[in-house]
Amino acid sequence: MPSPWRFLPVAVIVVVSLTTEAPAAMAGRLHGREAYVVDGHRHALGLTFVTGPRGLEIEPGRAAIGTPYAVSGGWVACPRARRAAGFRGTPFALFGFPGARLRLREGSYRLARSFTRAHSDIFGGQGRPFALRIAVSAAVRNPALLEGDITVRGGPCTTGRPLHFRARLDRHLTVRPAP
Repeated sequence: MPSPWRFLPVAVIVVVSLTTEAPAAMAGRLHGREAYVVDGHRHALGLTFVTGPRGLEIEPGRAAIGTPYAVSGGWVACPRARRAAGFRGTPFALFGFPGARLRLREGSYRLARSFTRAHSDIFGGQGRPFALRIAVSAAVRNPALLEGDITVRGGPCTTGRPLHFRARLDRHLTVRPAP
């Protein structure tokens, strides 16, 4: 009868290979070429993140209104801004997102990005242009959810504390075809 110990080297190799790839396999990543959106009316904040082809990066985008495609960027409410005559609602500022790579840390894909928009205008409000500083950090919770915090500083749009958000996959938005 053959010895059962002859399978030990194969079992050790299988166990080692499974444990070394476990963190990457456990971490979900985002879908490629899709849009993830934060419903902004509840948070005084709107965000859209457009993923790259592999789902491991957020594509750069410009501040835009009325584009037929989803772009990475957003808006933040400016409650301390003076409202323009005839405008209903809270004035807001638009910003584009400069893009970011998702990196595997602590068992999940994460991003952290800080940027400054030198000349931001208030839509629906009155005031001079101002510098808008934004810091975003987020983690992929599952392939349909990106969860994180954003801090905005500048002019009448400054948030007192980080705003928590959940960006959910929105397959109804059209993403520009890859070049």
